[in-house]
Amino acid sequence: MNDSIEKRIGARIRAARVQQGMTAAQVAECIGVSYGQFWKYEVAKSTISARTLAEIAELLSTPISFFFEEVALPADMLSSQSGRIALLSTYNRLDEAGRALLISIARSIVEAGDSQQLAAQ
Repeated sequence: MNDSIEKRIGARIRAARVQQGMTAAQVAECIGVSYGQFWKYEVAKSTISARTLAEIAELLSTPISFFFEEVALPADMLSSQSGRIALLSTYNRLDEAGRALLISIARSIVEAGDSQQLAAQ
């Protein structure tokens, strides 16, 4: 298997796991592997079987195609910074109106910051 494919699958497993609010240890226990083995899947140190990937997809309520998509994940999803992960997780739980409001608030904050930077120059 191509190393970049393994890395993409591992990163997407982690993103789906975080989105569902599960720890690596919880997922490992649910699919019947050790924490160490599951960690190897997430960091592409071990090749994952189709059966195990299907179990993870079902557990995380994620279509299996998600793990193979060519679209890059946002850097925020791969970050270990808990604030970014929490924000993304919260966004995913909102309805459409809530998402639109959150985006509007975020844009306002960015624009306010841009205005302050221009004024300081």
